[in-house]
Amino acid sequence: MSSTDDVLDIYNAYRGASTCRDGFGKTPLHCAAASIKHCTKRPERERQNSGPAVAGVDHVHHSAPSEGFNRDEECGVVGTLVSVDNAAASMADNTGRLPLHYIAEHGEECNADAWLLLNIYPAALQTRAGPSTSNQLPLHMAAASPDARFSLIKDLVEPNPRAASIMDGTGRLPLHLAIDSGRTTWDRGIDAIYEAYHPALSIPEESPRRWTVLHTAAASHSAGVELIEHILELNESAASIADGEGKYPLHLACGATNRRWVEGGVQAIFDADPSVALLEDANGFLPFHVAAMRSSPMLSSTRGSNASDSEDSASENEVLDNVAVEEADNDDLESLEVLFNLLIAQPSIVQL
Repeated sequence: MSSTDDVLDIYNAYRGASTCRDGFGKTPLHCAAASIKHCTKRPERERQNSGPAVAGVDHVHHSAPSEGFNRDEECGVVGTLVSVDNAAASMADNTGRLPLHYIAEHGEECNADAWLLLNIYPAALQTRAGPSTSNQLPLHMAAASPDARFSLIKDLVEPNPRAASIMDGTGRLPLHLAIDSGRTTWDRGIDAIYEAYHPALSIPEESPRRWTVLHTAAASHSAGVELIEHILELNESAASIADGEGKYPLHLACGATNRRWVEGGVQAIFDADPSVALLEDANGFLPFHVAAMRSSPMLSSTRGSNASDSEDSASENEVLDNVAVEEADNDDLESLEVLFNLLIAQPSIVQL
């Protein structure tokens, strides 16, 4: 018997269970949506016929699945729960999350379950979660998730492109969150967010630090040179914008650990506006100073002095210490590489 059969049996035994809440205000649909991850994508025939229009929608859309949609084969528990009783699709839990928020937060593909939930209650696309989740829309949550793929973000953006222009409770747009999510290149849905709202590329966060998308990428430990170069191709002037502390993207790139001159995108940011290398931040530091202050992390032995410590534990701690030392040495070499190239590219630094 499949899990969907089990759900149907329980539902038929007590139909009111589908909208019952637990101590966190979650219905069974919330719980199933939070567990959704590795499900099949919805079939292409449904993708072509889909596209819930959300403008002005403020009610539950009680539509049945399209013809040819086989719930048992295509949907999992989420789709089954939505099909038998769609009331829970519009119910928020104690954090203000709707079931669609959980799919956006934890899902990967826009699968059959997500598609059915979108069509049952498209107004969820415009609904913010509560303060504990930074008042985010489903698009914010998908953008912030490194697991969300193109299909999920695309199907959250296309019916409601305005979401790409809305800041969450921390003052960040979906594009800021996508760049800061751990994505290394301009893919996995970033382009879909950008195409929905081009100005996001130059709009700073509404926060004291006032970071733009390029600031976010420059400070990120994961954003690669391809991502940085693509941002600059779309908006070269982004390298000339200071944040709330007078730091330019070059300052942040020079201070980011494990970021090399060429492969780390520092040169790309420098080339976009070489004059920034001669500009001080609010603390009076040039990018050169910031790179020079990259220091090796403080290393502390985790080995105890207790005689009862085992040899295995001591050996494990020694390995961890060696790895930390190696990483620190690598960062020191990368910092020296950045310093050397800054001096070659902008010799006037030594006169300041």
